[in-house]
Order: sequence, then structure tokens, then C-alpha cells
Amino acid sequence: MSGLLAACSQVDPRERVRVTAVTVPGTPWHQMWVDFGAAAERDFPEELNVELFILSQFGPEEAMISNLRRNRVQMAGLSLQGAVQLVPELNLLLAPFLFESQAELDYILDNHLLEAYSALLEEQNVTIIQWADVGWTHLYASEATLTPDAVQGRRMRTSRAAGARVFGRMLDMNQIVLPFTDLLPALQTGLVDGGQSGVGMYALAGMANEAPHLVLTAHAYDSGLIVANADWWHGLDDDTRSKIRASLDSVDQTRVDVRSLIERIKAGIVANPEVFVHELDPATRQAWREASAGGMEWLIDQVGGQSEMIRDRILAGKASFRDRYPEATPDFP
Repeated sequence: MSGLLAACSQVDPRERVRVTAVTVPGTPWHQMWVDFGAAAERDFPEELNVELFILSQFGPEEAMISNLRRNRVQMAGLSLQGAVQLVPELNLLLAPFLFESQAELDYILDNHLLEAYSALLEEQNVTIIQWADVGWTHLYASEATLTPDAVQGRRMRTSRAAGARVFGRMLDMNQIVLPFTDLLPALQTGLVDGGQSGVGMYALAGMANEAPHLVLTAHAYDSGLIVANADWWHGLDDDTRSKIRASLDSVDQTRVDVRSLIERIKAGIVANPEVFVHELDPATRQAWREASAGGMEWLIDQVGGQSEMIRDRILAGKASFRDRYPEATPDFP
């Protein structure tokens, strides 16, 4: 009897928060979760028990999402390409050359899309806590691919997400679907010649070593999500939810931190004599735009659901941004 009482007394009374993500040490997305765990331990050690599984311990994002919905994990950091498994309409955010600047994107996400996407995610038993910045998406390859013609027929890695495939489809690439964990071996063996990535993952996940040409197309912006199992999240009291939010950096702070680090990473890549960073002049960028035109319409046709509503909200957000910030300029002219 005394042994049973002793065992019961050892039950952890804290709220267990298991977090899953696919990150690489040294990247801002990995550090974000490390900081979250450290903040919870420092500020709320008697209330929160945060357990981090952020090195793909639960497998690729497909497996992570399954575990999230079953409440085997309570929180997750998802890329857009992963989150589209829950809400296909998220694919529309990856339409080619949709956003002109980070400022425009932030404004539209926060003021015109958060409510709509939150409702769609709740239908899948997932709650969005906040956006998680990733950055502009560019092309990388083993050889320079500076014009749309140069990528036609080239073997390029992609995920299954329609938003990831749309750019390659518009440009007639030979797209090969691979999970991120298989990318480096595929580059090393020549199964693929390149793919699409943000600067951070390109440099820190080893892609630069195998595909040393980075073409700054900035054809899409990947803004991931921090999400939670909805049943678990709504079952928490207000105080516990507040403590979890307090342990996370705010979305504004995350954007500042990630973008600042990406700029430093980019400077390091430019200074590396073994990596070739290709800027696009306005005329060449316009050629990429024209070659990938029609991507939004293709995505709407592929995705269906509430895609037209999302498209209309994006367009309304772009018009509102122009009216509110008439002096705003593109990040990539």
C-alpha cells in the first residue's frame, strides 16, 4: 500500500506539452523551440513540462500531423507544405510571385487570412497559435539555372504539396517527389539536380555542398505555422494557455529574429567561394513571372474547397495594403 501511495505521489502534476517538428540544429526554427522549452522551464517550472521532439523523431510531417491530431503530441511546428495536408487551401499561399514583399505578406496574413485559415484548421481538430516565418523560396541546383528555359526537363526535388509543385509545373520541370529527409542522398547520387528552398535550410541543411548554385528567384514565401491539437488546447484553462503563449516568442519577434538571421546566413553564402549566388535583374525576374503565370488558377482547380474565397481575401488584402502603404516597394524589384 505504501508503495502505491509513493508511486501516486510521483505523478507529475504539470501540464505535459509534447512538441514535434522537423528542424535542423543551427537553424532559427530549431532554436525557436529550444528557446520555448527553456522559457517554460525558467518561468513556469511548476506548471509546464515541455518535451521537445524537434529532430524528426516522429518522422516526416505526415506522421507528425497524424500524431498531433491523435493528441500523442500537443503542439507542432509545420511548414506550409506540411500543413496543406490539413487544409489544402493553404497551398494558395505558395502561388508563384504572389507577394511583393515581406511587409505585404505579413499584413495579408494577419489581417485578411488568419481568421479564415483558423476556421478551416479547427475543422481538422487543429488550432493555429501563430504564424512561423520561414522566408523567401528560391531555386538551387548543381548547375546555374538562370532563366526559365534552363529548368525545363531538369530533375528537381519537390514535396507532394500542390503549392510546392505549381512552380515546377508551370515551368515544365521534371519534378521528383521526395521527403526532405531523402533530399541530400538524392543530390549526392544525382537522382535530382536541385529543388526549391529558403536560404536558411539551403545553407544549414547541407544542400549548398551538393547544389552550389542558388538562384534568388524569390518566387514564393513560406510562412509556416505553430499549431496545437484543438481538443487539448481548448481544454486548457486560460491561465495555462497564457503561460504557453508567454513561453513562445511573439510572431512579430519571430519574424524579426528569423529574417535577421537569414540575412546573415545569406551574407555568409555570398562570401563562400564554393557557392554561387545569382541575383536576377528586373527583366529576368519578369521572364520568370511570365513563365509561371497561371499558377494561382491551377492551384484553385487542384485544391477546390474554399480556394476561391481565400484567393478573394488575398486580392482584397493586396488592395488594402496598397491603399494603406502607397510608398511600399517590392523586396525583389
